[in-house]
Amino acid sequence: MVQMLAVTESIKSLSLVEEQFGLRQNSDEAFFWKSVQDLPELRDIERAELDRLKSRFMQHFHQGQITEGSVDRLLVSPLLDLACFYEPPFRVETELSVEITAQDGEKTYRSRIDVLVIAQRLWIVPVEEKATRISMKTALPKSLSYMATHPNGENPMFGLLYTMLHILKKLNIHC
Repeated sequence: MVQMLAVTESIKSLSLVEEQFGLRQNSDEAFFWKSVQDLPELRDIERAELDRLKSRFMQHFHQGQITEGSVDRLLVSPLLDLACFYEPPFRVETELSVEITAQDGEKTYRSRIDVLVIAQRLWIVPVEEKATRISMKTALPKSLSYMATHPNGENPMFGLLYTMLHILKKLNIHC
């Protein structure tokens, strides 16, 4: 009998992802960077929009906890729009239910992705933040598990995993 498990409750480490789905870390330093070399600099108008989004988010953030819906409206959706991830060839899926069967065939994991942007071999997954806490440690195994449901033969897949607070820190905002 197949055992049904929740990804959030069952997949809590990278070693479990490796064990259950046969994923392995690639240690080649050039593996990802070949794809992001020679990116254009941000234009002044883009920098101004990012500054506006940061300022607006920080005003709300300093007032207290921010709900998941507020984070989506204040940052996730505007950033995806600014990065043109709502335009072809990207496709957006929300409230996506996923089921993943382990290699042994005895366990099936179920979960939900709030927002997913896909373009061929690239997945962009905004990490859900409960009570504005960063949870990358648990989000990485969960996201890799999702990607394991859509293997692409010999072609590598790439994922961008982020939280809003990580973005703010990259933009030199101290939370």
